Amino acid sequence: MTAIDDLVQAASGFSSVLGSTKTNQLSFKTPCSEWDVSELIQHVIAGTDRFTALVQLEDETEQLRGWPNSDPRIAFDESFADFHTAISAPGALDGRYTHRVGEVDGHRLVLMRMNEYLVHSWDLAQATGQPSPFADSFAKVGLANAQLILSERPRAEGGTWSPPRNIPEGASAFDQLAAFCGRMIPTM
Repeated sequence: MTAIDDLVQAASGFSSVLGSTKTNQLSFKTPCSEWDVSELIQHVIAGTDRFTALVQLEDETEQLRGWPNSDPRIAFDESFADFHTAISAPGALDGRYTHRVGEVDGHRLVLMRMNEYLVHSWDLAQATGQPSPFADSFAKVGLANAQLILSERPRAEGGTWSPPRNIPEGASAFDQLAAFCGRMIPTM
């Protein structure tokens, strides 16, 4: 599989969990402490729109979608389709982009979005009582990518990325990924 294939699989998993999220769950608290379910969904959609604008070298503020005034799954799927088109364009993966973490290439942007979709799928699934949409083998790919991406980033309590958490014995690969990304894993 290519990085783009992995990105599509991660986005598909997020979309699946999102599609099974009920309207009455939008105010539920998520493991991502700064957001409830509605805010988490908005964060993922807005982040995807920002990455699309980054790749297309456009003003990101003009790209942001209107959710929550529409169906969140449709808004996410449309947002992801735009990013997928942009990052799949000839030369986009090898392009250089100025992100808030510094200058990165398109390959790094793909890994960053994939990580967001995986970790926030976990957050959303935990908040809404859903199972993981990913096989352990794919979650292990995500963990390796997260280790690569986050090895260069500062991690502090209350920051964008908290330090890794303890992993309970017998935790799934998806839980291991979430723990590495700073999420508290429920004990079994």
